[in-house]
Amino acid sequence: MKKIKLSEIPKQDPFIMPEGYLEQLPQRIQEKVQQRPQSSWADPKSLWFFPRLQLAFSVLVLLVVSLLFLRQPGKQETDPQLLLYEASQQEIVTYLNNNTNLTVQELALEGDWEQSELMTSELGSKDVLEDEIMNNIDLYTAEELW
Repeated sequence: MKKIKLSEIPKQDPFIMPEGYLEQLPQRIQEKVQQRPQSSWADPKSLWFFPRLQLAFSVLVLLVVSLLFLRQPGKQETDPQLLLYEASQQEIVTYLNNNTNLTVQELALEGDWEQSELMTSELGSKDVLEDEIMNNIDLYTAEELW
């Protein structure tokens, strides 16, 4: 392999510059700068092109949406006493008969009745006794039964 010396390589200038190019360069640059339209901060279209403003706007939108989502009334906790008031007497008696081992007589004993009220002949029928229980039983006792 033959060694080539740098001094033996013919010198070529691949870049040809037109006459007066360097003298005209500052004027050409100045003309292009003056021709470009100036964007102002008041122009709404130009605001969308700034990445920082885009990021700030997206964070703001995300914050507003999350606040609206969190402030929506969700599933509210209901008070058992309110649920008991909303249930009809027949529903409560049916539930107690089907889901507990208590009899109507045992429910009557849990209520706040005097002994004389339980012994009256009027309480002999099951329906009358159930109505009397539902009218006089206190909520605390009903919650204990469930």
